Amino acid sequence: MVKQKQKKYKKSLPKRLSNIFFVLFFCIFSIFTLIAYSSTNYFLLKKERQSVFQAVNIV
Repeated sequence: MVKQKQKKYKKSLPKRLSNIFFVLFFCIFSIFTLIAYSSTNYFLLKKERQSVFQAVNIV
């Protein structure tokens, strides 16, 4: 009985580790995506503001 439980535990450990790695990877990926999205939005808004100011200055 004890040996069977140990074998089951040894088999389940890598699965748990892979799940943890998957969750960590997903979190890191989502954080990276959010940072990339917000930074591109910031730069696009900055460029848009500059073009609007240039258009206003021309008129």
